[in-house]
Amino acid sequence: FDQKQEARRLAMIAEHANDGVMLIGCDGIVRWVNDGFSRMTGYSFDELVGCNPGAILNSDATDKDTLRFIEDGRKEARPFRAELINRRKDGKNIWIETNQVPVFDDAGRVETYIAVERDVTATKEHERELKEARRAAEEGARIKEEFLATMSHEFRTPMNGVVGMADLLQGTDLNAYQRECVDTIARSSASLLRLINDILDISRIEAGHFDVHTEDFSPAELVRD
Repeated sequence: FDQKQEARRLAMIAEHANDGVMLIGCDGIVRWVNDGFSRMTGYSFDELVGCNPGAILNSDATDKDTLRFIEDGRKEARPFRAELINRRKDGKNIWIETNQVPVFDDAGRVETYIAVERDVTATKEHERELKEARRAAEEGARIKEEFLATMSHEFRTPMNGVVGMADLLQGTDLNAYQRECVDTIARSSASLLRLINDILDISRIEAGHFDVHTEDFSPAELVRD
């Protein structure tokens, strides 16, 4: 009586579970499914019982290595878990997480497999979106680094011309006003060149490379400039 009561409770749990529950014989034929499995796949109880589940649910998108993994698990009579693409009755592909456990008879032979299956399509879609977002972020970072490096080099070429011409002018005969103007050009261009180098340092920092240099300077002159 106790065994019957326990079996009845287990049957009620399986029948009313939100996850799909399927009993598969050792010959690979479906013996029983619950309502959750029918809702998940769109196939009725009568359409599933007596059939091989793979023949109904597998599609061209189902991974062959995963199917071999499931077959090997059943041949070895061991519990296993797998994720694979199944096709609903309406033709829509869904991701299924299947957990299958063998049940043995008194002689130690596999009597049936209990398969508990869950629709993980939303989880897989979320994982795909995260991967795409990560790839987009990595691509954006790469493009930004390339842009900074390219623009820094492009800026540096004309700036070197300005610095060089200012140095040449400083070596000529200039009145006080002209020398002040040339010195301002030289200091400003040198400051701008340092800023350009700092932009390159940003790329180096993001790449994990950063060098710190000790350089003497005059605070008074810095403020005056």
